[in-house]
Amino acid sequence: MRRLIPLVLLLLCAPARAANDAPFEGSWWGLLDVGAVKLHVVFDLHHHGTAWSGTLASPDQNKANLPLGSVAVAGDTLTIEIPQLHVRFEGKRVDADHIRGTFTQGAPFPLTLQRGTPPSARRPQEPKPPFPYASEDVTVENRAAKLTLGCTLTHPHAPRFPVVVFITGSGQQDRDETLFGHKPFWVLADALARKGIGGLRCDDRGMGKSTGDFRASTTLDFAGDVAAELAWLRARPDVDARHLGLLGHSEGGLIAPIVAARDHDVAFLVLLAGPGLRGDEILLKQQAMVARSEGMSGAALDESQALERKLITIVAGPDDAATARKKLDAIVAKRPPAARANLASQLDAMLSPWYREFLRTDPRPYLREVTAPVLALNGSRDVHVPSAESLAAIRAALAGNHDATVEELPGLNHLFQTCKRCTVDEYGDLEETMSPQAITRVTDWVQKHALTNR
Repeated sequence: MRRLIPLVLLLLCAPARAANDAPFEGSWWGLLDVGAVKLHVVFDLHHHGTAWSGTLASPDQNKANLPLGSVAVAGDTLTIEIPQLHVRFEGKRVDADHIRGTFTQGAPFPLTLQRGTPPSARRPQEPKPPFPYASEDVTVENRAAKLTLGCTLTHPHAPRFPVVVFITGSGQQDRDETLFGHKPFWVLADALARKGIGGLRCDDRGMGKSTGDFRASTTLDFAGDVAAELAWLRARPDVDARHLGLLGHSEGGLIAPIVAARDHDVAFLVLLAGPGLRGDEILLKQQAMVARSEGMSGAALDESQALERKLITIVAGPDDAATARKKLDAIVAKRPPAARANLASQLDAMLSPWYREFLRTDPRPYLREVTAPVLALNGSRDVHVPSAESLAAIRAALAGNHDATVEELPGLNHLFQTCKRCTVDEYGDLEETMSPQAITRVTDWVQKHALTNR
């Protein structure tokens, strides 16, 4: 799924001014190669007399501002530390516009920074005004969880209209599910609104204008947020409450059937690259697919899979977090020093409430309870969710559903882009946000199910 593999934890901030009173002051950016992906990072440094401050950004992940813990300058050497992320960067200025150094988070990664901000990627499908529909910034309250969700409701200029609720994938996402500069939910919401169908897109907990603690939340908590969004829509007199549907991508394709299994008034579901297998099965297969896409094979892949299986088995097991951590530490201690540092940095994430619950969650019991029409799609070149196996499991679970369509779209990746290398690091290189074939398949199917019998 779009965010299940452990990635370097970087947070977004806005680039700031360049200045001339100190050689390191201003914005510096570089491309961090962490293996599965390449991430743009931006350090924004400010000099105040003898003191330094700044922020770290990862535009590809579109996260919130993160202040730097400490900034130290000694001659041509710059040292930055962010203790809460276990991040350290140390580099030396090689000329006025370049700093060459090492970014360390568990494992060291070479990183060269250059002055300025990264070039903007071309995203020709991103919607541009004027828009032939309305767009409202709204707030949805989840009283049970004591939080509010910042959302956008797009809808046709009509007395009453159906609405699709968008559900993001794993990892903390904004309402557009922004990833590597792409905004797939914005693209889909625009296409649906032009066909007379509303769309509600919300920031995840703790992201953007939403409150709440994302790190302490689980898949079932996110399902509660979706239920609150449905309740909010049903209270609006201009919303056709009989035609409210759910559209989930990746983990969102798990959350949607969880909600619909409990709420049989949901009118339809669209599952995009949703899992059909238990979480531990999905993640083990995902690790192998990503590794193969990067060229790993043979003994190296076998060893990697064996280790991953051991770790996942412990994390998904019945032990409490403290006991599981001791078992994980014992495994890590036997690894070579370089691998040990990288693995140790992942353990906290693996023992998070979300990760442990996801590993144990099987979507099939929920899918069997869904009575609403379902469209389930996956790309044949997805390296996060095993397309054929997942779709086969979804098809079997929906065997009793009279209106279930399960399809594999050839040549598309996890984001439903027409891919070439079909690797994770290609997501940002591709200009296409979503294949026109996939957009048409989704919007035509939704239009048929949202605008009939009204």
